[in-house]
Amino acid sequence: MKKPSGRRWLVGAVGLFLVLLVVWFAAAMRISASAAAPSNLMSSLRSRLSANYAPDPAGSTVHSLRLSIFEEVLQDLGMSSDEAASQSQEIQEQLQRPVPTATARDFQGAKPFTATPTVTPTPTETPTPTATSTRTPRPTPTKTKTPKPTATEPPPAPADTDPPIVTSSTFSAVSVATCKVDVTIDAVIYDAPESSGISRVEVKYIVPGYAGISYLGDLTYCNGGIQGDKSWQGCYDGTLTFDKIKCGWSGTDNPGPADFVVEIYVRPIDYLSQSTDTLAGTFSLPETCDN
Repeated sequence: MKKPSGRRWLVGAVGLFLVLLVVWFAAAMRISASAAAPSNLMSSLRSRLSANYAPDPAGSTVHSLRLSIFEEVLQDLGMSSDEAASQSQEIQEQLQRPVPTATARDFQGAKPFTATPTVTPTPTETPTPTATSTRTPRPTPTKTKTPKPTATEPPPAPADTDPPIVTSSTFSAVSVATCKVDVTIDAVIYDAPESSGISRVEVKYIVPGYAGISYLGDLTYCNGGIQGDKSWQGCYDGTLTFDKIKCGWSGTDNPGPADFVVEIYVRPIDYLSQSTDTLAGTFSLPETCDN
């Protein structure tokens, strides 16, 4: 028995391929036509109502609107319950705000007024005040240095009723020329409580028969001040030169042979201008000092 030759086998294979190609092409055309045909399932889902764009009938109203639906919608969109509640509250507040309106000027076609929003105050609940304890800060104390009293600084608001006095003094008179004498005084001053302080200590002189009490100069503060019992104690001293007698002094010549007698007084003065005069010492000058 002879085997088929190679040419016949090749021709048979090509023929089978062509038959299969024709069958595939016919099946493809059939499937495409079926896909393009309208589907009974899709047509059943379409609405059979026609569109109606006419205005709503007059008198129709919305009886109620539950605003909590916003919160449900927001939760459906993926928000958490807290976020949806916060956003829903904000939407409700926006809806409660006034809507701006515009009112025409007239019916002649004039431009309308500028829209002015009408603000409707929202009632708010006034919180009831609760008693709370408040701690009042105390001021921080500061230390102030109190200056020591001096001879020229009075203490505040004294109740001084007594004038100062000289409790003791030393006195010397030295002639430096025929009619010129240096007077040195060291006086201890006391002012009873409550002292206003010592303002100054003056030195006065009297020439009996020729001159009444007259000013010679001031002593200098040494030490002392206000004491624990509010009295003032201290000293004043200094040297002053007496040369007041001149020719024809006081209009009366000294005919001699008596000399001039000079009396020296110490006068302490407090800050209320109270004072006393205390004799510190005397000296004499020759009658020729007036010639």
